[in-house]
Amino acid sequence: MMKRLWNLTLLIGVVAVGSLAVGCGSNATPTAAAPVAPAVTAPPPPPGPPAPPAPPTIEPGAPVGAEVPSGTEAPVDPAAGTSADETERVKATKGVGKAGRSLDEHEGMVVTPVKTLFAAKERIVFEIQIPQALALFYGLEGRFPESHDEYMEKVITANQIPLPVLPEGHKYVYDVETHELMVERPKK
Repeated sequence: MMKRLWNLTLLIGVVAVGSLAVGCGSNATPTAAAPVAPAVTAPPPPPGPPAPPAPPTIEPGAPVGAEVPSGTEAPVDPAAGTSADETERVKATKGVGKAGRSLDEHEGMVVTPVKTLFAAKERIVFEIQIPQALALFYGLEGRFPESHDEYMEKVITANQIPLPVLPEGHKYVYDVETHELMVERPKK
């Protein structure tokens, strides 16, 4: 009798959990069909931005550093590489690392915990480990690191902090004035 009661209880539990799992899905289909509204055509998209102005013409005999007439910009040499105008510095926080970025556009029962794992690892590094290591350095030395190299050697490496891998073209930079770890990246 006791075994039969146990089997019945188990069966009821499995059915209850199964019905909850099926009924709680975000993609549950409605039981009754909703009335279909007539199709409405969208207005045409607004016109695009105006075409960029033509580059200024430079006379063939003009010297290399010749002035460009006012109202126009000097031509930019594409082989000059990246400059400070093409990069920006942002505080190193959760989300700057490369790991897990391909999952940003997805959601679901499996993806959400994985995204949370990557975010938690980055938050632990940037919000717990680095501030504690910097406070330890300040407590021992009585000052903050004076350069990026000193910061990386005596704060990050000495405390064995695994910095998240950054996407291509990004790099870590220590800001001596604000005493924060920054990420230098191309402007978006």
